[in-house]
Amino acid sequence: MSVFFAMNYAGSLCGPVVSGWLAEQTGDISVAFQFGAISLVVSLLLLIPYQRLAARRSTSA
Repeated sequence: MSVFFAMNYAGSLCGPVVSGWLAEQTGDISVAFQFGAISLVVSLLLLIPYQRLAARRSTSA
């Protein structure tokens, strides 16, 4: 549970800063939305192995 909250707060802290920086560098706000969409997909892909690991730990314990 602590890993979830740590990643959640890190994303909440860094996400808007990175999105704003990308929007300023490119001059296009849609890049910030694309960054958010890519971040969502990456986080879902990272969740799959973590979920399998958690399932293994709960069955072996």
